[in-house]
Amino acid sequence: MVYCLIMVEFVNSPEIIQKFITYMDSVQGKSENTTNAYFSDLRTFFRYIKVHKKLVSKPKNFESSNVEEAKTALMDINWDGVDIRLIKSITLEDIYSFLSYTNRIRKNSANARARKIATLRKFFSFLSDVLEIIPENVAKKINVPKTAKKLPVYLELDEGKKLITSSKLRQNPRDYLIIVMFLNCGMRLSELCGINITDIRGDTLVVTGKGNKQRTVYLNKAVKVALQNYLSHRMEIKTDDPALFLNKNKKRLGQRGVQLIVDKAFDMVGIDKEMYSTHKLRHTAATLMYKYGGTDIRTLQAILGHEQLSTTEIYTHIDDCNLRDAAELNPLAEEI
Repeated sequence: MVYCLIMVEFVNSPEIIQKFITYMDSVQGKSENTTNAYFSDLRTFFRYIKVHKKLVSKPKNFESSNVEEAKTALMDINWDGVDIRLIKSITLEDIYSFLSYTNRIRKNSANARARKIATLRKFFSFLSDVLEIIPENVAKKINVPKTAKKLPVYLELDEGKKLITSSKLRQNPRDYLIIVMFLNCGMRLSELCGINITDIRGDTLVVTGKGNKQRTVYLNKAVKVALQNYLSHRMEIKTDDPALFLNKNKKRLGQRGVQLIVDKAFDMVGIDKEMYSTHKLRHTAATLMYKYGGTDIRTLQAILGHEQLSTTEIYTHIDDCNLRDAAELNPLAEEI
């Protein structure tokens, strides 16, 4: 629904914005979520710039202490007129003013501000390096705020076992396979929904991740058994849809449908679905592989499809048992 609303605005957005988003999508292969985020960030930025440069009258509540009122005021600004002439007038000071606004008025977190900086860097780089219509990337020197790395939320081993057992007892091969795949393969929600039958190749699965990058996922015994059981049902369904997982209309099962299946599985074993999600199952798979499977960090990076090792390294800080053992093994631990 959000994507549809953004697409309606996209076709009416400034031409230069359409060129950038199209380039990010078709050439850079960025995901739908990423391009949506770029579009949203640039829309907010240029609406602010129009007020900041006094190209439009400052709306009432533009700097309201009420965040929602301030956001609404900015949304009322039309961003028509965003062209190369305006873009060339933007300075580093203008960008810092915008970031200050997002911090003071919109109360954006460091992570949210860092994302906006990343968007502006990409956008101005596109203009300077790809289209070559501005002399330099004015945003490249912006200092990115330090962001805190949060430890991943995950299910403990016994909770994971209960979730799998409960799902199996419900005797729904499709839903059971979904739970087993999440907990054994560490896939993203979008990756699971995007699986086609032709992606299954013996004991491996080709998964398409962020940026349309493909990786091979190796299937263990639990996944292979659940997959074979489900395929015996799936192949009987007459449909032209190549998707592995289908909904009741014999079409590809969407992300919302998968989330509802997972929520129902959580309810069956008393897990708070407000605290956990499909992405938390990905965290669980990664955590259990590292904590109990002895998987090294580089291998885990490949399994999860992380571009940067630093993204995977968060899982090296979760083993409280090891930390406790290390404290006990300190030669000064004995009472003197």
